[in-house]
Amino acid sequence: EDRTRVVDKLEVVYVDKVVSYIEQSYPSGTQALKRIIDLYKADANVSEWHLAKAMVELGDWQLIFGKRNLALENYQSAWDLLTKHNFSEHEIDQLFGKPVALPDFEKFDYTVEAGFSLPENNIETIAARVLLNAEDKPKPEKFVVAAFDVTPTGRARNIEIVASNPPDGTAMRSKVLRSIKVINFRPRFIEGAPVTTERMKLRFMLPADWQL
Repeated sequence: EDRTRVVDKLEVVYVDKVVSYIEQSYPSGTQALKRIIDLYKADANVSEWHLAKAMVELGDWQLIFGKRNLALENYQSAWDLLTKHNFSEHEIDQLFGKPVALPDFEKFDYTVEAGFSLPENNIETIAARVLLNAEDKPKPEKFVVAAFDVTPTGRARNIEIVASNPPDGTAMRSKVLRSIKVINFRPRFIEGAPVTTERMKLRFMLPADWQL
């Protein structure tokens, strides 16, 4: 049995809550996410993996708003829950195997165009419509590929632009550099602890008519 499979009914409830907390303030979003966790704890049909996933979502929300200590505490609790119940390394890596740029647009299929407002401290992420791993999809007409390290606290360091189209798009490259500096990342975890990830690559994909 795949313990990471989402029960359809629960997923509908969860997605509705996600939309709700993204559109609201930090306190309202936190309350909604904690309510999800309480509902999952009370429902015997919800696996520990989905409960851990909800804890991670709360940590992501806290990290977006700069609550780093709270976020790391929730990540740690989620990791501890998964290891306590003997989930495989593959299952744990679905949540902690690599840094995740926040907000996690790809996960929820959200883009800036969908009309969701971002926290003020992340407003520079509007520089790109979608954040994707550099290897995932074909090159768009305009793009910037950046390489950087992600610290255990989820910040980008040693940022370098390694490719772009057009190659002489200085203003575009500068905008992406500024964007990466303010993006929060869920850090990678090894043996229950957040660690540095070196030379992570992201491709910022932009439409052909994108202008600064």
